[in-house]
Amino acid sequence: MVPPVRPAPQVIVYDEIDYVCQPGDTFAKISARWYQTEAFAEALKRHNQHHARASEQMAKYGTITPGEKIVIPPADILEQRYGDALVKPTVAPANQMTPASYTPPPVPSGNSQPPPRP
Repeated sequence: MVPPVRPAPQVIVYDEIDYVCQPGDTFAKISARWYQTEAFAEALKRHNQHHARASEQMAKYGTITPGEKIVIPPADILEQRYGDALVKPTVAPANQMTPASYTPPPVPSGNSQPPPRP
């Protein structure tokens, strides 16, 4: 009997940026700074919790404090590994229309008559 052929393990290589958290930082703020959207906040948190260099506090609680070192991976890595944690934008259905509104201009005070015609 021939043993089944196993596919070769896949290795994905990418660069990460080391970031030192500042006072007031949250994963949402860091996500907005590095990815221009807060949508990656939860994925970024999970990535750092499972990272080999995560501090004990990060690994256990997923919290950051000033001075805490975290890593910022490329957005596509977060999408591949933690896609279920990404906040998807809500889009109104294409057939749903937004009603228009109109506010008439104010009537000049003191004269409710239209200007005379030339």
